[in-house]
Amino acid sequence: MNKKELINYLPIAFIQDYFETRNYIKLTTKGDVIYSLDFPVDVWLVQIKSFRANFKIKREKEISHQKHYFLSYTGFTPEIIENLKFNIIPITLKELITRKKSLIVFFETMEPLREDIIGSWICINKDKIKKDRDIYFFDIKEKIVVDEKQNPIGKVSDYLETGAHGILVVELKETQKIIYIPFVDEYCRIHYTGKSIREIDFIEVKDWQYFLDT
Repeated sequence: MNKKELINYLPIAFIQDYFETRNYIKLTTKGDVIYSLDFPVDVWLVQIKSFRANFKIKREKEISHQKHYFLSYTGFTPEIIENLKFNIIPITLKELITRKKSLIVFFETMEPLREDIIGSWICINKDKIKKDRDIYFFDIKEKIVVDEKQNPIGKVSDYLETGAHGILVVELKETQKIIYIPFVDEYCRIHYTGKSIREIDFIEVKDWQYFLDT
């Protein structure tokens, strides 16, 4: 697979440990995407081969600098895809076992793995994720946030889970200040495009000024 295709894939789990003799992996995950999959399921195991990219700043003389890039559950950005080197391996997740403090997945590959896969990511095509019941972070990432008069105030930069409800992390357009808004009907209303009920257009928030100092 060409690494540019990763823009259509979502990291759903991080490989914490690998038990080669029994062909299973111990995972950490965020959210519930992996629990909604129909097993067995074909995914990509993505190993990151570098974390730095060189760039130069011209002053009195050229100074070489290095910038670090990291993959996270928010997904692949064009900048990450351009600057990181990946090893991409097709695997099939066969069975998911939930334990008290860990998540175990048995898997199989077409060929034996030649490298240690601890620290790699399990990534799945977004089209394979069930879309009939939930909204996932990649649905709302970078979406425009507006006030009650539908004036743009910022964009969604992140999403946090709490015991009671989710939290929408919004970066304000004018100040780049981050505010945290409960992602509940009382404060947030999702507007969809006319093309599809699942395609989010923007998010309207109520009384957003209240959260400026929270």
